[in-house]
Amino acid sequence: MHFLLVITAALGLGAGTLASPAPASDSLNARAYHWHGCGSVGECHSDADCRNDQDCVNMALGIETNVHCGQSNYPYACWAEWND
Repeated sequence: MHFLLVITAALGLGAGTLASPAPASDSLNARAYHWHGCGSVGECHSDADCRNDQDCVNMALGIETNVHCGQSNYPYACWAEWND
């Protein structure tokens, strides 16, 4: 009888461990989104104006499609976006 009790307890604890959720990973923190104004173009009128500025491309981690011209508050300013 004692043996059955030990086996039942061991199986119950094992099943509980297997059914436990995995710890949350920090992968979302590692991919945090950022954006910031960049460049020395002065006034831009297209994304291409900003993509010609190497500082903006560097800030966008080398991804030219992440370099943009204008937003609601600064319609003629360059900005770059990137994920860590």
